Amino acid sequence: MSRKPTQSAVNDDRAWFQRHPGRKYRRRLPHPGEVAELGAPPSFAGSVVVCQIAPGMRARTAVPFYMLLPPSVVDGREITKPYIVRPPASEIFNATDEECAELIGSQLGLGR
Repeated sequence: MSRKPTQSAVNDDRAWFQRHPGRKYRRRLPHPGEVAELGAPPSFAGSVVVCQIAPGMRARTAVPFYMLLPPSVVDGREITKPYIVRPPASEIFNATDEECAELIGSQLGLGR
């Protein structure tokens, strides 16, 4: 029996929020097949931020790792394409509720 690609993500998020009842947000790496369901392109490189609206009700959004930089020189090399910046795993897995909320806000254009 095959599962929906994101069923593992749903189960993982449910278990995580049960273990962390005081948390509203979670940042993690995407599960296989999940970013396509979230509308991200196949070349997506980033994380998923999950917001628990109420117990058992969650919303997810894909947040890219990359930053679009203007043409510039980095370490003596001219950079003219988006430069992928992947944060350390500890920054992804230990993101606070405030950091997750800020990531979602930046995705929606709600700068602080």
